Amino acid sequence: MAPSYRFGKGPIVAALETELRDPQRFDALYDDLVRVLDDIGAERETTFVSDFKTSLGADARDHLDNDVFGKQPKDTTSDEEGAERRRVYYDGLKRAMELARELGASGAPAPIEIFWGCGQAFNECWISWDKAGGSGVTLFVLSTAPAIGGHGADDPPGTMQATFPGTDPEEKGLYVVRAAEPEGTTVFQAGPDIGV
Repeated sequence: MAPSYRFGKGPIVAALETELRDPQRFDALYDDLVRVLDDIGAERETTFVSDFKTSLGADARDHLDNDVFGKQPKDTTSDEEGAERRRVYYDGLKRAMELARELGASGAPAPIEIFWGCGQAFNECWISWDKAGGSGVTLFVLSTAPAIGGHGADDPPGTMQATFPGTDPEEKGLYVVRAAEPEGTTVFQAGPDIGV
């Protein structure tokens, strides 16, 4: 589960980052994403479960299946939201992995850091990269579902202040992946001139 502040990391994100650090598991997860995205694109119901998802504990798998992707929806809207999230998140992760391969050394993708943000305006992924001072990719996974709070009723939510070192604008970029009708995704690539 993601923390109740704007961007954070939870156990699923931490496990995913660990998975992405191992080149063999990286490649296997990429192949799994391609397989599932092909099924989604062909509007086929898939029963395939990746090795990564299988490696998660039961609580984390249930959270992904039921809360994030709406496998057992309470209504039609949550079913559609869950399907949209799956499509957007899988495509966003796949694109981040492709960038990591492009930016990394032979046989070793660049590291990917992932943040999750619940209660956002859209289900979308932001993918940024930086080639200066050691290549890296940052993936922000945003969800319209509200955060499951980790604070007491009287505790204010925490906040994170991101800091980024100054770099040459030509050495970095940003993709935003959003849902597109009818069942696809659309990608916007921000130019370096907009101050990524």
